[in-house]
Amino acid sequence: MGDSNYTNGNVLKCHYDKVSCSVEDGNKVHEKDQILLICEPKEPLEEHIDEKKALQLNGDFSMTKDGYLSTLNGNTIYFIRSIPNTVDVRVLMKEIDKSQNIFTNLIDEVLCDVVY
Repeated sequence: MGDSNYTNGNVLKCHYDKVSCSVEDGNKVHEKDQILLICEPKEPLEEHIDEKKALQLNGDFSMTKDGYLSTLNGNTIYFIRSIPNTVDVRVLMKEIDKSQNIFTNLIDEVLCDVVY
């Protein structure tokens, strides 16, 4: 496995319309040979998603797919996915884009009160 910038303590961050996605080394949290894709909303979601709603959404795989909602720093809600470590930039960018699409769709549905 090659050594990438994100496994050397650096962070890759991609900015989209409604979210920013960071690529983190999963080894930092004992996720061996994994990459964490952490998406943060540009507008706070806390007034729309409480702990109960986050748990309901996390249990609805049609909404969160293979990711989950979590709070990391204080009350900020993040969307997190874990993928196998890859040195193929095209695969990584595809997974980042997939993550932001899932989270953006979830945000849109929550803000429109479509879910729960």
